[in-house]
Amino acid sequence: MPNWCENNVSIEGPTEAMQYFLDNYCVQDPKSESMYRISFEKIIPIEQMPDEEGKCKGFAQIEHQAERWGCKWDTCDFEMEHEVFESSNPEHARSGFYGTFETPWSPPEKVVARIRKMFDGDPKMEGLDLQEWFYKEPGMELAGWL
Repeated sequence: MPNWCENNVSIEGPTEAMQYFLDNYCVQDPKSESMYRISFEKIIPIEQMPDEEGKCKGFAQIEHQAERWGCKWDTCDFEMEHEVFESSNPEHARSGFYGTFETPWSPPEKVVARIRKMFDGDPKMEGLDLQEWFYKEPGMELAGWL
């Protein structure tokens, strides 16, 4: 049973760029139009790592995911909401993506680094700002900003 690490995330920027990020790197909650989860698999794809029996599960797969993402599994227990801010000029519409989710044992440091790199280098996400990524893992008394 893992210790769970809570991640609090705040991203803001132009609505068009935000929608591109949500459409390409997140998964929409089928129960709510404004709720999404960040998909580590879409941000940093992983290869299937077969174990000694040829099955793509178990320790080899978990080790690979931890190495690539910084944590063992993708997000769970998410409450991430997309909010479009009111604007008199639709060309300058801005939005935010805020909320929390959990990861096992540790924060996804490598995913955060990749998101920052994407925001800086992809013209389709120009203007997006990862304003805050705070994590806390009470079981090990760890907390900090990425």
